[in-house]
Amino acid sequence: MRLLLKLLLLLLTTSYAVTSIAQLSDIHYLPPLKQRGPQQGNPALDNHVIWLSTPSTTPISVNIFKGRISTPVATVSVSKSSPYQYLPGNGTLGNNNITLLTEDSTGRILSTAGLRFESTNGELFYVNWRAQNAAHASSLTAKGRAAMGKSFKWVGVPNRGTSYGLLSNSMGIMATEDNTIINIFGYTTTTFFRLGTNESGITDDNLTVTLNKGQTYVLEAPVTAASSPNQSGWLGASITSDKDIVVNIGQLHVQPGSGLSNQDAGIDQIVPENKLGKEYIFIRGNGVSALEFPIIIATENDTKVYINGSATAATTLNAGKSYEVPSSNYSEATAGGNMYISASKPVYAVQSLAGAAATNTGDINFIAPVNCLLSSEIDNIPSITDIAGKTVNGGVTLLASATIPNSEISIKYGTNFGSTVSTATLEAAQKSVTGTSEWKTFFLSGLTGDVSVTATGPIAVGFFGASGDAGASGYFSGFETIPSVEVTTIGNGCLPSSILTATAGFSQYLWYNNGTILPDVSANTYTPTAAGSYSVTVSNGSCTYESASQNIFDCTPEIIVRTEADKTYTTPNGAVVFKVYVKYLGDIDVTNVVVNTTFPSNFSRGSSSATFGSIGASSPFTWTVGTMRNGEEHIMTINTTANSTASTVTGTMTVSTTQTFTGTESNKATDDFTETVTIYPTAPTCVDP
Repeated sequence: MRLLLKLLLLLLTTSYAVTSIAQLSDIHYLPPLKQRGPQQGNPALDNHVIWLSTPSTTPISVNIFKGRISTPVATVSVSKSSPYQYLPGNGTLGNNNITLLTEDSTGRILSTAGLRFESTNGELFYVNWRAQNAAHASSLTAKGRAAMGKSFKWVGVPNRGTSYGLLSNSMGIMATEDNTIINIFGYTTTTFFRLGTNESGITDDNLTVTLNKGQTYVLEAPVTAASSPNQSGWLGASITSDKDIVVNIGQLHVQPGSGLSNQDAGIDQIVPENKLGKEYIFIRGNGVSALEFPIIIATENDTKVYINGSATAATTLNAGKSYEVPSSNYSEATAGGNMYISASKPVYAVQSLAGAAATNTGDINFIAPVNCLLSSEIDNIPSITDIAGKTVNGGVTLLASATIPNSEISIKYGTNFGSTVSTATLEAAQKSVTGTSEWKTFFLSGLTGDVSVTATGPIAVGFFGASGDAGASGYFSGFETIPSVEVTTIGNGCLPSSILTATAGFSQYLWYNNGTILPDVSANTYTPTAAGSYSVTVSNGSCTYESASQNIFDCTPEIIVRTEADKTYTTPNGAVVFKVYVKYLGDIDVTNVVVNTTFPSNFSRGSSSATFGSIGASSPFTWTVGTMRNGEEHIMTINTTANSTASTVTGTMTVSTTQTFTGTESNKATDDFTETVTIYPTAPTCVDP
């Protein structure tokens, strides 16, 4: 069974709240995915229903388009009292070549797969794809305009079961504009993908695909044997494009528990890296510990991950790397236990969980970051216990600001929203969150029919339910309210012709380039003059939120070099760690990148490592990086020991680079090519005057 709690997000204590947004949007894209197993008559999903709902009491009109076809395949009416069920067709064993592809269509550019939903007059609505078969079920909530972006990571959970004829990992892309160039890279070189009926027909180390508006492309990484690279070799891979795309993920079937022979299904839609955050709340499902854990995937180097408010990082991740957080960090080893995760930089967060103790009830959920801008209203989740014709017993998960009185949280459900969850029930279900006093969580079982949740502050709402071996979940909060920085290019796009625009409507804006504040810049737009990584902090009253970063580059390429050491002085035999960072910004790949490091003679070099490429064995310690794409950053780490000295001396590491450009480097960004450390014969003593 697949179960699911798509939990949640939340909010910072604040007097400011955004109402009626959540996953509401005027347009939703639904790329297809690929499941494995139908050839044995064992599909993960073979009955499909797509729910459209809206808080509007007045009927709205929604056009439904398939693939690149410009004429709607349907125009439907939706209102709060009359949500609409769109049936895309089930095809053969669930593979309708619209939401799920056949083998022949996989690994190929398609023009008639995937769906787009668009209201005729800009009205807002939800889209929720639900699917099931006798033993599996799943649910995907489309994220609307929040799903559109240019930089993603392929996320999910390790697929470690033993049903090698069924386990699979897929990723579907849909273009929103013509002539969209998409690069997929950063997976392990042994990972392989399906091309038609050939399960290992694509073995390239990186892929480039060009799609027109409405066209789709799906990769499938089937798990074919024990210790297959496809168990997790795709996890954290980069998906970048020059125009907006939308990405769905699917693990059909999935078994995150090591060595287990059963499996379930999981699907979701993710958001781009510039819509992510640094804080997450997870709520535990009902499974055994082997299936109950979060996965954190970094988007930037040197990302520190903290658990339940600890001041000590549990791990430090580089871009594209993942960390499996032990289940023991949940506040309780039962359903409803929660966990608070924070990171030093924006991360993706995915939850592995299960609906029951049986290990065939697992699920995956893409989790949104907590923030003070969450909606105060989720209106509505239609037919919460109906999963494509299967009736499940379920409940609502709720995350709410700790400052909201429970008496000011209203949960209505049932026919015509005729039933209400009492304040006493909320009081009994409330749980605090270890590591922060800002949030509280709830799990409320037994709700049926349509569900609406409102409050006087920010909330996040999810749902999960189960029926025997089948379960499903939905997540309806958070992504549309996350502030982001968008880039608009004018003319030839060369600096300073790129304009940065932050989400409008806030009282204050503070802009940063590579973490350094830009003085005298206070509007929601900014025209940068140098390449770099830009972010903005927005404020309204006590609500403050920092956006994820956006890389800006000139038409001429830019290599940015930075050096650092973990201390400024040491004594003989003292350990010092030197690091060299190299980042590339440019619209055309740079090749043959080599970093030459001249090392100080008064330090002895120990072990060294690099996040990418290879390092020579002797001075000047040539680091061969190779090809780099826009936004990529790699790190070389060198462990050293200070040599003996009778007097105070300094040692300076010096770095230089060579590379092959198309054109000439702009050098508008500041480089740091040296790092100096002082060696004292004995530890210096500080004496008070």
